[in-house]
Amino acid sequence: MKPIPIGSRVRVTGICITEDANPFNGQVPFEILMRSFDDISVVARASLVNTRNLLLVLGLLLVVSSA
Repeated sequence: MKPIPIGSRVRVTGICITEDANPFNGQVPFEILMRSFDDISVVARASLVNTRNLLLVLGLLLVVSSA
């Protein structure tokens, strides 16, 4: 399987099979049947603005300001 970063937007091509035909019951569970892993493509990468990167920048600013 392709490595896909958390938070990325993907496009999946396949056949959608719902487990319940009544969409008015709330959320409807479903499965997607794909031919291969090539049916998954990344449309947009994950944003650089996240908690990990924020902590790295704050740590760097703390080191620079204390020196």
